[in-house]
Amino acid sequence: MRRLIVGLLFGLLALPAYGQVTNPSRIELKDEGTSKGRIFSLDCIGAELVCVATGGVATITHTPTLVPFALGGTGLSSAADDTTLVSSGSAWAAKALPDCVDSAGNHLNYTASSNAFSCGTSGSASLPVVDTTAVVKGSADPTKTALFEVDGFTTANARVFTLPGLTGNDTIATLAAPTNTFTGAIANPGSGPSSERFGVGATATQSGSLALGNGAASTGSNAIAIGQVATANAACIAIGVASSCGGFSHTAVFGTSVVATGPNQLVIGGPGLDIRDIYFGRGVANNSVFVTTLHGTGGSGTDLPGGGYAIAGGQGTGTAAGGNVSVQTSPSGTTGSTANALSDRGAVVAKAKALTAGAATSFVRIGLPALSMAGGVVEYSIQASDGTDMQSLSGLLPFSVVNKGSVETCTIGVTGTQNETLVASSSGTLTNTFTCSTTPANAVDLQANAASSLTETVLQIVYQVRLNGAVGTTTITPQ
Repeated sequence: MRRLIVGLLFGLLALPAYGQVTNPSRIELKDEGTSKGRIFSLDCIGAELVCVATGGVATITHTPTLVPFALGGTGLSSAADDTTLVSSGSAWAAKALPDCVDSAGNHLNYTASSNAFSCGTSGSASLPVVDTTAVVKGSADPTKTALFEVDGFTTANARVFTLPGLTGNDTIATLAAPTNTFTGAIANPGSGPSSERFGVGATATQSGSLALGNGAASTGSNAIAIGQVATANAACIAIGVASSCGGFSHTAVFGTSVVATGPNQLVIGGPGLDIRDIYFGRGVANNSVFVTTLHGTGGSGTDLPGGGYAIAGGQGTGTAAGGNVSVQTSPSGTTGSTANALSDRGAVVAKAKALTAGAATSFVRIGLPALSMAGGVVEYSIQASDGTDMQSLSGLLPFSVVNKGSVETCTIGVTGTQNETLVASSSGTLTNTFTCSTTPANAVDLQANAASSLTETVLQIVYQVRLNGAVGTTTITPQ
């Protein structure tokens, strides 16, 4: 009950109390009830409470001034509208809040140095922003941001991005699905006159050059480089990832990691693009076909020759053979829509076949299935040398073969006639006998048995085969 009375003292201007003044700033109130010895004290601290003792009567006076924050007060004599308390680190202060409605880009700002509030604006009022300013940030990770880079635009030009009309609250992944449509010409000039470049790190440094792809580089006039890190020099076209003209002009390469090795080359394929079948005309198959002709360049003008046309197998290195050149056709079969298999009709064999003197050596195998027949001619040259003298025997070897129930019958021409063989020798003699072996299944081997008067270090046959077979799939296989 006494504590309640003490609490009420703060609301009175003057209140007499029975007690004892123990010092100028404290009044002690004694408990006069049955229980003795309890003393309640009230400190008179600050300017708000004044304790005065007169003739044994204590008087407490309350002055209505600001109550310090430490004593639970607000530090304010009045409650101003739109005001809040802000700590400066050493004291609390009342700060006015501005009228800042969330519209037209308004937002409430706070300046820590002055502990002041203000109303700022953004949005259309402060656009455009420089292209180094992030315009969006991640909701989960605010360190992830996105911005628009526009420095590559032509001076005094603008680009318009129109979002497609989609349904619902689509995410950016959904927005990426529709086809992008660009209206008008798209240009991104390179450093060369009339050049264009598209892609991160793409460069087009010379007149009329084009670079398209990440890191693509067109370094010469009229150069075209398309593909990641594709490289083209003057008068060169390089299309494909890591394709390159190798520094040579008047060259075109198409493929992956393909590099030209000289001028005036057309290279198709590469280590990462394995091309084994090439079709010209109307695709791999069509219900209406025509003759396709490959041409050398024709002459233009009076009495000017046309260009030649050569077919070459791949070049070997060292002791390895080069590639053979073959001709194939497709014989007719039974009625149906299935493509008929190709048959060998001719082969120019690149590597000579080493012969064993005085022994029948198989040099080519003619394959034909059961119930089929074929014939042809071998054009050959048998050569012998001891390192000093040389001998050559050349001629034509006709042959015919049939396969009845996987039993082959083979007939070859007779050697030694006037129109069949010719021999040239710097010394000694060179002879040969041809035979036909039916040992292999569904095939025959043509064999040569040559003998030289020299102690030869070289004895070999170089040849090409023409093969005619109208039934089944025939093959020419060098041995």
